[in-house]
Amino acid sequence: MPAKILGGIDLAAIIMDGFGDDGKNVPKLSTRNINPTGFETRLEWNPAVKSDEPRHLFNPHGDSSLEITVIKNSSEEGFSVTGSLKEFDINLFDFITLNFERIDFTAPKGEKLNVSPVIKEVTFGGPLQFVNDLKNFLGNIGGSGLAIDVTPSGVSAGITQGIPTLGVGVLTIQNIAFTAGINLPFTGDPVRFRFAFCKREHPFILTVYGLGGGGFFGLDLGIDGVELLEASLEFGASVAIDIGVASGEVHIMAGIYYKWENDVVLLSGYVRLGGELEVLGIVSISVEFYMSLTYADEGGNSKVWGEATLTVEVEVLFFSKSVSMTVRREFADPDPIKFAMLMSKDEWEEYCEAFA
Repeated sequence: MPAKILGGIDLAAIIMDGFGDDGKNVPKLSTRNINPTGFETRLEWNPAVKSDEPRHLFNPHGDSSLEITVIKNSSEEGFSVTGSLKEFDINLFDFITLNFERIDFTAPKGEKLNVSPVIKEVTFGGPLQFVNDLKNFLGNIGGSGLAIDVTPSGVSAGITQGIPTLGVGVLTIQNIAFTAGINLPFTGDPVRFRFAFCKREHPFILTVYGLGGGGFFGLDLGIDGVELLEASLEFGASVAIDIGVASGEVHIMAGIYYKWENDVVLLSGYVRLGGELEVLGIVSISVEFYMSLTYADEGGNSKVWGEATLTVEVEVLFFSKSVSMTVRREFADPDPIKFAMLMSKDEWEEYCEAFA
């Protein structure tokens, strides 16, 4: 198994080929006596480093360096390893760039590898470039700011930033939140990054007169690729009325949900409508209807299914009863229906003879 840094970059891919004209890349071997009956062998290697083309996840600076030292004591079993990689960037698919001052790693005899990273700066790029400006306001408008947590298994840093309600004329945007986080494991697993604009359970809310909608967006990625991408948008209308003895509301919403996770694609469109009526605060009736059509593709195996659910709830004083019914229909072959599939054999022959 090849040695990796940050769980996703092959160490062999970032070491310059050859030993160089000055011999700098040549490993140096030395031995010294440590007692009358034993000796210590030391291997020191300071190879030049390069970008891991064609991926360009690892990008060294002009003063980048890699130092590796292996020590073997003749009177003891096993050996110890220490090393340091200095001044480089990790570019996560142009979404986020981590500027490292250094990573120190040690592996004492018979013990697991210990990693100690020092990150100088985190810069966002591509569609997340606006976050660089947002960082200047973190902690000033009600957000939690930048939180860093160091554990024996890794380092995690995250930002959760709430944004006040925005109102422009008849347009109002509420429940806006931005989340960004990074997890750097010491266990050899790949670095992970999380970006989200609101959450599935807490979407943003957009209102224009009586029309409204909302949605969210989330992205998980690491050195080894994109792990999760999901997004949802919803739009509809809601109307409420109160005439004293009775009050109620009616709503209708339509939306679309997309999810890509580990090469599994899920696309769903849905409509939900319902309403509630309350009379004299004694009797209330609510009805909710939800219908969706979903397409899923997993490794080339695709399927389509539709689902409809009707929920009725009746409440009288302290008594409440809810009834729900669900119907699901799955289509075995989601491919488009072919013209020949609509005809019997005799009908098809008659159809062909008409053009003979």
